[in-house]
Amino acid sequence: MDRILFIVNPAAKNGKGENYLPIIADGMEHRGPYDVMLTTAQGDALRMAREDTGHDVIIAVSGDGTAHEIINGIMRRPANDRPAFGVLPVGSGNDFCRTLGIPLGQEHAREALDGLLDGVVVPMDLGMFNDSYFLESLSFGLDAAIAIRTMDLRKKTDESGTMLYLHAGLQVLRNEYRAYPVHFSLDGADPVDKDLLMLAFTVGATYGGGFAIAPDADPCDGMLNYCFTDAVGKIKGLGVLGLAMKGKHGGLRYVNMGRTRDAVVEFEMQVPAQADGEEVLGDSFRIRILPKAYQVLVPRGSRVATARIR
Repeated sequence: MDRILFIVNPAAKNGKGENYLPIIADGMEHRGPYDVMLTTAQGDALRMAREDTGHDVIIAVSGDGTAHEIINGIMRRPANDRPAFGVLPVGSGNDFCRTLGIPLGQEHAREALDGLLDGVVVPMDLGMFNDSYFLESLSFGLDAAIAIRTMDLRKKTDESGTMLYLHAGLQVLRNEYRAYPVHFSLDGADPVDKDLLMLAFTVGATYGGGFAIAPDADPCDGMLNYCFTDAVGKIKGLGVLGLAMKGKHGGLRYVNMGRTRDAVVEFEMQVPAQADGEEVLGDSFRIRILPKAYQVLVPRGSRVATARIR
């Protein structure tokens, strides 16, 4: 293994990120040179990844938000100067690590670390919107409002994953439920105008701590998966979220799913929007997939790794 930089978010999962420092020290004892940097504020991880020199691998010790920052930092470097990327999951959602087949939870942290260190490097697709990048998901409307609400709930509760998303979802359904007028086009087709409850583009299968919004997504197929839900009442909207927990929502007549290489999405005003669980601002978005845009560490026996071997 080449020289590794661990970028650790000590505040991840309500301050549990710092607990991973001794796990890293123990796991790297006989592995060769490595360095550790700790974030203290939003934006630190992006800057660290962009300005780093001398490391061939950057591993995020964090949740999806810090991982999102790091890949944006890596992609702002020249193409011939981009290190491989990995994630040791600490956060509340960890959807990117679900896609990669990395074990979740502190009790599995050493297994997850060893899996990365003994793993393989795979070229992975990356989403892009305007001048930013996303690893797993970009969405607008109801589900984005829920993701934004989870940020506040994380500070007040010890909830994580699906339970955190459900808690936030019930609050949004009660107080912020509405449809959003959107003007959008997929793969250069004629644009359409619709009132939508939510609109999502994903590289991987899940968001929101395990909701399988695009259950058939392949993060290496050169395509974005999309899912949008027509304007429906609260009961049906709640049903979409419930079925999406297991990826069973695709059969509903008011749910539309498919694949695209690019999209143009425009709103009349700023709407709730999120990328990898982080709030996004704006009302106009140019979205596309960048096939095999970066190198990612995955466990050797993971589905992503074995699919690339076949």
